[in-house]
Amino acid sequence: GDKIGIANITHNLGFTSRELGDLERARQYYEESLALRREIGDRSGIAISLNNLGTVASLQKRYDDAIKLLQESVAAYRSLNDTNNIFMPLANIGSAYLRLGHYDLAEKYFFETLDMTRNQEVVSHHLESFNNFAELYHQRGLPEFSFELLEFLIHHPAADADLKRRVADLRAQIEPTLSADTITRVRERAKRLDLDGIYLKIK
Repeated sequence: GDKIGIANITHNLGFTSRELGDLERARQYYEESLALRREIGDRSGIAISLNNLGTVASLQKRYDDAIKLLQESVAAYRSLNDTNNIFMPLANIGSAYLRLGHYDLAEKYFFETLDMTRNQEVVSHHLESFNNFAELYHQRGLPEFSFELLEFLIHHPAADADLKRRVADLRAQIEPTLSADTITRVRERAKRLDLDGIYLKIK
């Protein structure tokens, strides 16, 4: 049969299952897709499937498994010299370390992806990097800086619906911890920021 077509279908079913919150079914579909892609030697597809399996493992709180799968994805992208997409598993490794409370390791991966996405033409990837730092600053007890990044992100025209939803969720957690004066001041500051300004603040 058409193994490429079946691999793509099972991959899409995995994505749909993940969006619906059925993580175990998503994992099964992604594993099916990965097995088929390995069989036919689809190296780019293998890298994508490993990243998706790592993402699902993180959502299931299987962080050690996630890091292992994501590192395999990084290796697969490196073997392809794919500098456009390697940031995804690298950022996801950082997020897994963040969930484990390894903030220094998370920061190391986030800085790597920050520099990568800065050199790309895809602004939405750069915004994802900023969101990772907003989460890191929140976890490290720096709510004001985190809120400033989130305010910038939620109003940016290149932010997609998924990013805005995640930004709004984190912002809703932080807002009650800040005074009304601080919120007003931070919002005014965020209005004056641009991509380069944020990059320099983080660096």
